[in-house]
Amino acid sequence: MNLLQKVPRALQSWLHDTAIEEIREGMSGTSVFRLERHDQPSRYLKIAARYSDQDLHAEVSRLIWLHGRLPVPEVLYWAEDAERQYLIISAVPGMALYDESIRDQLPALIRLYASGLRQIHDVQGCPFDHRLDVKIARAADRLQANKIDTEDFGAERQGRTAK
Repeated sequence: MNLLQKVPRALQSWLHDTAIEEIREGMSGTSVFRLERHDQPSRYLKIAARYSDQDLHAEVSRLIWLHGRLPVPEVLYWAEDAERQYLIISAVPGMALYDESIRDQLPALIRLYASGLRQIHDVQGCPFDHRLDVKIARAADRLQANKIDTEDFGAERQGRTAK
């Protein structure tokens, strides 16, 4: 947990007297930790390299905008330093869709998942545009600006160029 020893001073108070467990699930590329303290509900800390594909600005913007519109985590703390970004969010009730204890309830899970997707797509006035043509234009801009790190390609894209 060497990464946690380098957090900003303001964040250190959030970690005082807190049980910290690293979460290794997921594929976001960020470092994620569950924070447990006897006098507070569970929280999660995300640490990402600044100016990387794991940049947390977009996530913070979406969570702040969605708060009160959908059941999303609340942004409790957000900071950046020269190298990293730090985000603490509240926990939300529930369990992961892939949890083994609910595997035998697949039809109900699919209905719940579909309902959640409808909620997301029905949010009015969403300022975030992720239509395919917009994503392709952003990718072209990143290519032109030479901001694609081919060293970061997954195994299936190794040896390919950014173009």
